Amino acid sequence: PTSGLDSYISLEVMQAVRNLVNDGRTVICTIHQPSQVIYKLFDYLIILGAGRLIYWGEGKGVAKQFFYDLGFEFTDYDNSAEFLLDVVSGGVKSSKGHSNLDLAHLFKSTDTFKSMSLVAAKYLEKHMSERASYKREKKKNRFKVRGWGGKKQSSNMDEESESQSDYPPPSVELASESIQSQLKDGYGNSQLRELWILVSFKARAHFTDMHFIGTRMVCPLLFSLILASFWGVSIETSKQHNTHQVMELAGLLFIIIGTNAFMTTFFVPAIMDERPVFIKERHDACYRVLSYVLHKVLIEAIANIPAVILFSIPIYFATPLTNDAQQFFFFMLTIFVLNLCSSMMALAIASVSPSMEIAGALVPAILSLCALAGGFLKSHASLPVWWKWFNTIDFIAWAYSALMMNQYQAKTWWYCLPPLELSSFLSGGTGGGSEDLGGALSLLGENGKFDAKCNRQLGQPTEFVSLDLQECMLPVAIQIADSCFPANFSISQILTCEEICAPIEGDSVLQFFAMDWRINRWASLGFLSVQVPFFFVIFYLATRFMKHESR
Repeated sequence: PTSGLDSYISLEVMQAVRNLVNDGRTVICTIHQPSQVIYKLFDYLIILGAGRLIYWGEGKGVAKQFFYDLGFEFTDYDNSAEFLLDVVSGGVKSSKGHSNLDLAHLFKSTDTFKSMSLVAAKYLEKHMSERASYKREKKKNRFKVRGWGGKKQSSNMDEESESQSDYPPPSVELASESIQSQLKDGYGNSQLRELWILVSFKARAHFTDMHFIGTRMVCPLLFSLILASFWGVSIETSKQHNTHQVMELAGLLFIIIGTNAFMTTFFVPAIMDERPVFIKERHDACYRVLSYVLHKVLIEAIANIPAVILFSIPIYFATPLTNDAQQFFFFMLTIFVLNLCSSMMALAIASVSPSMEIAGALVPAILSLCALAGGFLKSHASLPVWWKWFNTIDFIAWAYSALMMNQYQAKTWWYCLPPLELSSFLSGGTGGGSEDLGGALSLLGENGKFDAKCNRQLGQPTEFVSLDLQECMLPVAIQIADSCFPANFSISQILTCEEICAPIEGDSVLQFFAMDWRINRWASLGFLSVQVPFFFVIFYLATRFMKHESR
């Protein structure tokens, strides 16, 4: 009741609580570091250390005398509560060789513990007896039914058959053994119970916090709408493809990966602000480190689900990405795993860093390095040999290859033009000159040689002809058309074609970015997923063994 209050207000609050006790009420109060005046207001005292019972009995001078008899000298202390806390934390040495780790065992062997345990057992037995009586009465009323004749009849259930064995009277020995088995590792709850409490409590706190909702859900939606405003096209335009548009989509997929990865930098301040609370609760043995780490993972995973949905729907359907349900759900799955991996990396770096300034600098620096080796700015084949290994383990590179293969692998688009505009094949639809020739030829067949479709008017068959764009180098359109086509395909035949359609092979795009060695989209997603537990282990080990208390 005194948390966040100054000494004067704290005293007024505790005096008001004491007045309730004087009126005949029982008050159980948890308090940390009370003043001497507040300490004297308590009649009885329970002291816990690492989840174990250290003292239970009368307060005031009696508790102080108990520890004094164990060899803990009460010198240079004006506050009895401060003396007791220092004894429990190990700040006071015993002249009889006892340590703070022995206090639970020493108190258990005292007459005070036995007498208080008997009193507690008496009240507990009374409570259990009343509870058993209540359950018998409740069950008896439940079995009363109305007979066919309209009269109430009672079942033949023997009331005495309700045995007290369901509610055994407690004993000091059994209670002590139960407590010791539960607290054998210093914690009051099982690990699953700890995890459930942390997740349920933190989920309520986080999902009502506007900062948490903004960084996890609102920001992905805003970035998705911004990207859609750059790459979004009409439905009719999205059905038209050329080599230039195909290359633009590769850039869009890389921006999608980078945007989701870099959004984890928003989480770093919140992670670092939570550290003092974690350190305090860890010292108080509130929960295990593994429970804390797992709950962080679960909270991020839960928040990631609506974030992925809000990001994926606008960007996917507003841009010319492959409109297929299976590929859309794979797209969302990849973004989910990427966000989880990025979050684990941010948590791992934050747990290693001694301050928020260092963590805030390391996270974007490492993400920038991963983006440089991600496979878009420089392909795996063009990277220096001393950076190829990093591209092989880079989680951004694996996420990018998963989306690229989802979009391009085993796909074919037809780039259609009137026969007199075949020169646009060379520029990829950009209207450019010979400087675009290399990119266009790399996507259209093998070095510009491919089988094109000659689409004629309705009712006339589609004819396939072999084209060689390397021969299309003359400036006059009709001469270009004449030189591109085989000798047995005359100009009159060319002009009967409404459109000449060149196939754009998705596998050629993957070869252009040197991704064909990454097998397929599921293999890329698998390598991305493996890095989630890798960063999780770093997060756990750093949280478990690195000490930042002095910070």
